[in-house]
Amino acid sequence: MSLTALTKGLLLVKEFRNLNAEMPAQQIALFLLIARQPRATLADLNKQLGQGKSSINRNVAALAEKYGLVEYGRDPADARNNIAWLTPKGQNLVNTLETILG
Repeated sequence: MSLTALTKGLLLVKEFRNLNAEMPAQQIALFLLIARQPRATLADLNKQLGQGKSSINRNVAALAEKYGLVEYGRDPADARNNIAWLTPKGQNLVNTLETILG
């Protein structure tokens, strides 16, 4: 049976809500960007989402410390930048989301 786009969307939201029923949309969007752009700098993520620097930092920290979906730290190629990447738990969530989307 083929799932409609709206049904798939609801299933995607449900996966995030399984982690935390009150996960903010900003954190979901940030997670999806990090998944799409591994090792993106926080400055690049800030530009793409249009959130303030403190919001990006707070949301990356929540994705890392509260949910264990990402890690972040200094870019080994350029210590002036901070980067974020998926943890194995974050990659498992991406795999689940991709399965839902088919």
